[in-house]
Amino acid sequence: VAYPGARATREAYEKTATKHGFTQEKIGCPVIISDDYVVVKTKNMDLEVSKHLLQADAFLVLTHFKGHPASGIGGAIKNIAMGCVSPNSKKDQHTLGIPVIDNDKCTACGTCEEVCSYNAIKVKDKAVVNRDACWACTTCVYNCPSEALASKASFDALMAEADNGVLKALKVKPIYYVNDVRSITKNCDCFSNPGELIAADLGILLSNDIVAVEKASTDLVNEQEGKDVFKEAHNHDPYLQIREAAKLGLGKKDYELVN
Repeated sequence: VAYPGARATREAYEKTATKHGFTQEKIGCPVIISDDYVVVKTKNMDLEVSKHLLQADAFLVLTHFKGHPASGIGGAIKNIAMGCVSPNSKKDQHTLGIPVIDNDKCTACGTCEEVCSYNAIKVKDKAVVNRDACWACTTCVYNCPSEALASKASFDALMAEADNGVLKALKVKPIYYVNDVRSITKNCDCFSNPGELIAADLGILLSNDIVAVEKASTDLVNEQEGKDVFKEAHNHDPYLQIREAAKLGLGKKDYELVN
C-alpha cells in the first residue's frame, strides 16, 4: 500500500497475510505478495502492473463490496485499480487528481470543506487545499456549487484507467468477478475501523463483466434500502467510476439477474 502500516512492505504484508489465515497450507495455493512489475502505458500514467499476475492462467477477482470515502464504493473496480499495481501507481491515482482552485470563482461557501473526508481543504477567505493531506478523491470538485475546483483527472477516471491497463495487460485470460455484498460497512476494510453497517446483507453477485457486476451491486443495495446509500454516506456518486469504466469499454451497464 502507499501509506504506513502492516502492508507497507512485502515482508510486512506476508506476515499480515499469515496472521489472517492466508497461507498455502490453509487455502491450498501459494500466497504471493509481489514487488515485480511490468510498466503499461496509459493516458495519464506509467502503470506498474504486477508481473506475477500477468503470468497467471486465470484471474478471479473476489471483492468485499462496501463503502469508501474516496470513491463512494469499494468494489471490483477499486480492487483491481489498487490491488494489482505498485505503490507508485497507487500514489499516482491518489495525486494526479489533486484539485486546483480558481480564486475568481470561489465564494468561500464552505461546501468543499464540509464534504472532504480527509480534512484536506479549509475555507477562510478562499478555499485552500493541503496537498500533503489530500487523497485526490475529487469529491470537492463534484460538489462545488461555483465550479471553482478542477483536477487533471478525477479519481474515478484514474481508477478506471488503471483497470483498463491491468486488464489489457492480462490479454485474453479467463476473468471472473465475485462481489460479496454482505457486511456492507461505511468504510473500506483497509481502515482500522471500517465503521458501522450502512445496509443489510444482500448476497453474492457473480459475473464475467466488471461494469455489470458493479452496477448491479450498487443498484440492488440502493433498491433494498430505498435511498442512494453510498452517496449519502460519502457525498460521492458511486456510479461515476462505473460510467468511467464503461466509457473505456471494460463492460456494459446493462445486466440481467439470474438466480
